[in-house]
Amino acid sequence: MQRTAQRNRHTVPAIIHPVEKGVISSESTLLITVPSGEAQRGLLYPLRVGRFAYAPEFRLERQRFDSFLLGVVTEGTLHATIWDDTGTLRHDVHPGDVFLFDTYRHHEGSTDSLTRTSMIHFDGVSARIYYERITAVAGNVFPIGNTALMENSIDLLLDTYTQDHPQADIIGARILTDLLTELALRSDARDDDLPAIRETIGFIDGHFADRLTLAMLSRRAMMSERQYLRKFKALTGVTPHEYLTTRRMDEAKRLLSSTDMPVRDVARTVGYPNANAFTAAFKRRTGMTPNGFRAVARP
Repeated sequence: MQRTAQRNRHTVPAIIHPVEKGVISSESTLLITVPSGEAQRGLLYPLRVGRFAYAPEFRLERQRFDSFLLGVVTEGTLHATIWDDTGTLRHDVHPGDVFLFDTYRHHEGSTDSLTRTSMIHFDGVSARIYYERITAVAGNVFPIGNTALMENSIDLLLDTYTQDHPQADIIGARILTDLLTELALRSDARDDDLPAIRETIGFIDGHFADRLTLAMLSRRAMMSERQYLRKFKALTGVTPHEYLTTRRMDEAKRLLSSTDMPVRDVARTVGYPNANAFTAAFKRRTGMTPNGFRAVARP
């Protein structure tokens, strides 16, 4: 009995700093788990849990990594390519977007600017069911707006698996099940208006420097302003204005950290009429002035 219990108990892992090329090791953490036999036979379980900072020109290609990859981008843009039976699928994952990929498939990830992600490689008896249910409605990449759902789940997994808890696999399975169930229910809640909402999100992504109003976006989606606002927030977790501001600030951070463009030009490039309005908005969002951010990002 004692030998059986030891085989079924998880191995306590440690958090490490990954050293792959293009990964900023000092700003990245990775937990590698070894699920018990019981977990592999009957539960959902994480295999890799971590937060990563990628330098520009990071690239990683794998023929397969037997698991599913769930994550969220918090800064920059992750370029993902999946090769499956239908051909080549390419995705650009922006801040606030959740991504869910079948990494049993040939896949590649790359960046062209500083990019940060939080992610979980997971598998288990119901993993493919969750994957197919979520992606059938929401696709492989979809906005979540408020990233707290993902970040809190990752924190819980890290805490659970780094402690010598005899029920770590059960607790980890519950965390994963709760997270995937919430994402699946959000997907099911997305009704026939989903394509229209998603189209306007794409429009914002491509025209965030323009003067965009709630009236303009709701007309584009062919909804009333009230209906559009409610459905947009249900899908993303934030209002259209908050989403637009996030996209503008993400681009501003990229320009401030990677170019010598004057602040007044950065302001115009991301959609603000002048440097004063941009500086006020940037400071409200980050707690820093644009020049202060540039000094930290480019010491």
